[in-house]
Amino acid sequence: MITLTPIARQALKEYLDEIGPQTNLRLTIRSHTPGIYQVGLNHEPDTKRGESDTLVDCEGFNIVLDAQSAVHAEGLKIDLLSGPGGAQLKFEFPSPHWDDPVADKVQKLIDSQINPSLESHGGYIQLLGVKHGIVEILMGGGCIGCPFSMMTLKEVIENTIKEHVPEVKAVVDLTQHYYQHNNPAPPPSGPLGK
Repeated sequence: MITLTPIARQALKEYLDEIGPQTNLRLTIRSHTPGIYQVGLNHEPDTKRGESDTLVDCEGFNIVLDAQSAVHAEGLKIDLLSGPGGAQLKFEFPSPHWDDPVADKVQKLIDSQINPSLESHGGYIQLLGVKHGIVEILMGGGCIGCPFSMMTLKEVIENTIKEHVPEVKAVVDLTQHYYQHNNPAPPPSGPLGK
């Protein structure tokens, strides 16, 4: 159901060990649009687990899912990426099947070429959709807040997509980036942001 990379498993186990025994991770997944997920991850005492919850053994700790989340968790991979703001969990869901043939071509290109390239720098992108030849994406991992994200968008992502999918006119990033020099808030910290 859920796969954790060794580094993600280790970080989550260390986090829960600091909190104390008999503590689970509650993973909440909601989706209102195919392929787009809202993910929540919190710790809670084992006593809060309900009868209808699904318990996933992660070798040293448990992840608890409600019924709606369990449906979306099938094939989920959790990884830990490091980037400019520290470590960040990456929730990688199986690629959606797009009814739009252009979106389907773009998704396959993201899966086969773009994300493998971005992962070498701790980043990834997620396709939100294609409207009138405009590809809408979200950047994640090390791409969030990276000062080179706009250059990556134009020089790598957009050029690659337009070269392989001629129906595409442009790529638009809808990510709310965090840039240290424009935002006085400190970067994320805590057990996963070390």
